[in-house]
Amino acid sequence: MRLKPSEAIAIKEAAREVFGERVAVWLFGSRADDAKKGGDIDLYVELPAEEYAYAKKARFWCALVNKLGDQKIDIVVNKIGASRHLPIHDVARIKGVRL
Repeated sequence: MRLKPSEAIAIKEAAREVFGERVAVWLFGSRADDAKKGGDIDLYVELPAEEYAYAKKARFWCALVNKLGDQKIDIVVNKIGASRHLPIHDVARIKGVRL
């Protein structure tokens, strides 16, 4: 995983502050692979549907920029029980690193 421990902690803290304690976050994509270079921060966020609001996703992104600096950050959200299942959800959970 190509994140500093402090960055991983900052991501987890921001997710809990915005979405609550039942949120789970995975880092996936090139940053989850130590052999690759560069790349944006791809995050897969899984949470109960009732904990989600688009405004919360925007607040989460802003909190990440404040904590991590101006970086390219992509966020994929899976609202358990309400989101249509997408292949990216499987890829993120299988190949990603849970934070």
